[in-house]
Amino acid sequence: MKRLLFLTLSLFAMMGSAWADHWSVSYTPSAGDTQTETYVYAILQLPSADADGAWTNYYVPSGAGSKYEIAAFIGDEVRAVETTPSFTNRKVETYAEMSVWRFRVVGGESEVNETITFKVYNSSSNAEYSVTAKTTFSGETGDIPSNPLIIQLSEPTSLSLSDFTLNVGETKNLLDVITVTPTGATLPENLEWIRPADEYSITDNVLTALAPAKNGVNINLQALGTVTSAKVTILQPATSLTLKGDAEVTLEAGDGAGLWAFLNSCYTILPANTTDKVTWTSANEGIVGMPPSVSGYEYDLVPLAGGTTILTGTAHDGMSIQVTVHVIVPVLIITTPFGVSADGGSVTYLECSVGDDLTSYFVDGKAFSVSPDDATNKNVTFSVNTDGDIVPVEISGGKILAKSEGDAVVRVTAADGSNVYCDVNIRVHNDVQTITAKEETISVSIKDSPVDISDKVTANLTVSPDGAMDFYNGIEAETDDDDMIIFGDQMAGGGQVLLMAMVNNAGEATITITYHVKNYLASTFSADGGEVVEDKTVSFTVVASAGLYDLSLGFSEEQMIVDEPLYIYVHPVPEEAEDFDYTKLSLTGSVRGCPDGWMSVDVVSTEYDEESNSCTMMITPRYPGSLVLKATYDDGTDNGISETSDPQKVAVEYNYNEGWYWSTMYYGDVANMSLTDLFGDANDDGRGLVEIRTENEEMLNDPEYGYFGDVNLLAQNRCFKIQVNEIVSVLMESGQLWQTEDVNLHKGWNWIPNPYFYNRSLANAFGEGFTPSEGDRIMSKDEGFADYNGTAWIGTLNLLSRGQGYLYFSNADDVLIPYADESEMAGVDDFDPSISVPARRKAIANTPFTYNPSRFRDNMGIVAEIDGVQMPEQYSVVAFVGDECRGEGRCVEGKMFITVHANAGELVNFMLLDNTTGDLFPIDQTVRFGSMLGSLKSPFHMTAEAVVTGVNAVHSSEFEVQSYDLGGRRVANSQKGISIQRSQNGTVKKVVK
Repeated sequence: MKRLLFLTLSLFAMMGSAWADHWSVSYTPSAGDTQTETYVYAILQLPSADADGAWTNYYVPSGAGSKYEIAAFIGDEVRAVETTPSFTNRKVETYAEMSVWRFRVVGGESEVNETITFKVYNSSSNAEYSVTAKTTFSGETGDIPSNPLIIQLSEPTSLSLSDFTLNVGETKNLLDVITVTPTGATLPENLEWIRPADEYSITDNVLTALAPAKNGVNINLQALGTVTSAKVTILQPATSLTLKGDAEVTLEAGDGAGLWAFLNSCYTILPANTTDKVTWTSANEGIVGMPPSVSGYEYDLVPLAGGTTILTGTAHDGMSIQVTVHVIVPVLIITTPFGVSADGGSVTYLECSVGDDLTSYFVDGKAFSVSPDDATNKNVTFSVNTDGDIVPVEISGGKILAKSEGDAVVRVTAADGSNVYCDVNIRVHNDVQTITAKEETISVSIKDSPVDISDKVTANLTVSPDGAMDFYNGIEAETDDDDMIIFGDQMAGGGQVLLMAMVNNAGEATITITYHVKNYLASTFSADGGEVVEDKTVSFTVVASAGLYDLSLGFSEEQMIVDEPLYIYVHPVPEEAEDFDYTKLSLTGSVRGCPDGWMSVDVVSTEYDEESNSCTMMITPRYPGSLVLKATYDDGTDNGISETSDPQKVAVEYNYNEGWYWSTMYYGDVANMSLTDLFGDANDDGRGLVEIRTENEEMLNDPEYGYFGDVNLLAQNRCFKIQVNEIVSVLMESGQLWQTEDVNLHKGWNWIPNPYFYNRSLANAFGEGFTPSEGDRIMSKDEGFADYNGTAWIGTLNLLSRGQGYLYFSNADDVLIPYADESEMAGVDDFDPSISVPARRKAIANTPFTYNPSRFRDNMGIVAEIDGVQMPEQYSVVAFVGDECRGEGRCVEGKMFITVHANAGELVNFMLLDNTTGDLFPIDQTVRFGSMLGSLKSPFHMTAEAVVTGVNAVHSSEFEVQSYDLGGRRVANSQKGISIQRSQNGTVKKVVK
């Protein structure tokens, strides 16, 4: 059996409608045609803009609106309408990138196997589309989220026109210049070309060029409720293009005027009145290309960067010429942030420490910059200027190194002959490089008061190099045991450390001393401009010896569970304390919020282990919540020692076998949780939660996407129907004990919670001020039910059991149930010997029958009378669907309270069991499974003909029989009428059904 703890993960809320419905459901049930429904999960797909013929899932983020409405039809009638996807799911959103629509398609049973079709409405364009998607009306859940119905809609979201060029006299099919988004969508049929120009004519979507328009004229398309425009240019073509003069030129970067003076004079184009002009393109647009900012710039192409490229000038019909352009970029300036300000005032330095390698900061250009960035030759040379004999910075072997404390200047000179240079100021600091401890362990003897070890700590530290500068940001001292070591102020300077350290008690602790030293280079070049401080750290141990001075608590389990024993380990501190006497040790515990008079924890036993010098105490938590334990060592003096544990979570455990359960989430609302971690993952070998329902909501565990639906809170004041497909243990450890909270009842069936930690009788469960109506019914999943007779509850259900949910049938509307405050009750179960933990399979006494109620989500309660039976208390009723046992009933105050487990619509038959003899008698009546039947005031009447007529009964030991009709033909055991049954022991009996 596995145990699962909580993780946080949001559940999924149903999205609201964004606008009023375009359609409404038009179905009206026909007389005699029982209404049923089919759930259809679908996704909407639109043509993808990324690939021809591909489709993309329509996705609406949680809480957002949809511009589409989808309706489901049977024939011409609307049977379901959704204005936005019904559900979202984190896996669907993250991985599948789609939204799922859920349709509850209603219809009559006579329409089963009819075809369901769909239509989509676009609220933005007011367009309604028929789609090809269809499915079958079956009365069951059909398509599921991971295998949904695909609804594909190909519609244009927008139309755009492309500019184009024609020669005088040419034509153009305008459909060819329309671009549809998404690709593949069908064009609207009502295309209208409006406001035509004199330079062209349009007939049947074909444009004919009539006159030159070298600057272009507009064409205008009205469609999809908007006007879209483009430009058509009409040209008079050129007949020839030739070069004249020089076909090669050398220019500096940025000389656009020089380039175009050359380009405009290097060719001849004919005829003189042509509308064509030469268009220049560059083979390398990085060398000659568009200027950085086109706006307001008079040249289309300018020299941009150093290099050589070919420019091609093109006119009509591919006529072209080519010229060669050489571009050079000289170095104009070298700048540095580490120099003298422009006004000659302030001076800044590139700061570093002795031993730093500055090469990368110069080679990579971090200490200076060369402009422009695309200079043809950006190489530089370095030299060092120093004053006196001290050389703080040295250039040797291609490296620039900080050698000693002081200031220096590194000159950076351009290598392209431009004589451009700049000076970089360097300041070298002499800082602490290492810190070490002389001894790894300092031994201290502690007596009655704290011991000052400041001098010992200071004397144990060594820093290098000698005479290093003051530390950038002082020092810090810390320990892994704040109770043992107490620090005062710390200071550092000139290679010395001043601090205060006190040993408060015996034990062993680690002291860590950290020097904060500035990394000048990293600080200067950090991305955010912040200072970078490197920690120089040393640690050593302080051992203080003494006798017992503290206790340590440990736990055998990380998770504590109500009513499950666990062990508490109590160790003396130090563990080798020779004066530890376990007989002076005691353990107490309390749970926060546990009502007065209730037991929160039970200390069961104590054992001492001489080898480990420790005690093991077994305890049993009795109440959920935050448990605090306290170990006390009483040595008979005023110097007693105690140790209190951190709060420990004590959980309530719910055990689920495979099947259906009605549950109340005791001990707090469970929100923002992971159902996977609570119940397991149905994708993992089929384990975990399959479905969870409330009175009006549903959460499915889809085989691919996981939890999928609109149950967004496992609230404590609700009843849940839960289906799991493995044995699961669920630990609930959050929230507070649910104090009296009213539950509102409407007329009919209500799903109600059980807020009680202990099992409470129906008489004690409901608070003052609530009186059930006569005929009200409360029903459990597997423990029977009870009806209210006007003064008391009568039936097979007597207690509300911890963790279970219930169904309540109310004959009144708008009634509040005020649950009694459990904290004012005794901290023990109300006793009922007839109540036991529901078994996975139930055995019915004196019969060969067993049945598994957990297979079924719902049950049916029947209050019946057996006509003609003089002593009904002597009998029970066994329920069947076909030959399969599905439930049982017991007699209470003359009435049979029968609980039947089945599926909707199944036929149920019955047999009467004599509890004293084990004889079984057929009962004539057959009922269709529903929600309830009969009541105390008006019971359902049954007749066991064998008892009334005296015909011999079938004994349970003879139950394996073969049945024959009066003509000797073999028939089913369940056949109505008179039959002859032969048992395995050879006896033959007449049976009337």
